[in-house]
Amino acid sequence: MAYLDRISDRLRFVLAQGRSPDDPADPDWDRVNCRFDMASCRSAMNHMGAVPVAWIDFPKDGPAYPLDADLVNRFTANPLAQALRGVMQSDEQWKIQQLWDDGPAIFLLRPEAFRKVGEHYEPAVTPTEMRKILGEIVSAR
Repeated sequence: MAYLDRISDRLRFVLAQGRSPDDPADPDWDRVNCRFDMASCRSAMNHMGAVPVAWIDFPKDGPAYPLDADLVNRFTANPLAQALRGVMQSDEQWKIQQLWDDGPAIFLLRPEAFRKVGEHYEPAVTPTEMRKILGEIVSAR
């Protein structure tokens, strides 16, 4: 936040994973991204002031958006994809993960794959299509 005053005139928006703690449609928000330091989280959001925040989340009651072995095995097109595949194959914890953290990056590069739902954006495509999009992004040359 110390740099915000110096760069705010160059920011169109900030991407955030999850949902705003101020979203009136989600009063039971578990603050998963802020729960370890709510004071800092609130301070950062308050300090941003007029800089819009685009919250990116996945449906709570909808389909899961997991990664899968087929996607990981296709990461061969370039050095970045190969390195990512190697890291994921060396620690298979990715198998219990979903595309939550990838959501903002996918939104930045493919906003048409999302739709506005209340105060946040959710995928407008199926989990299979979302994995395909991630594969295309990682494998781009």
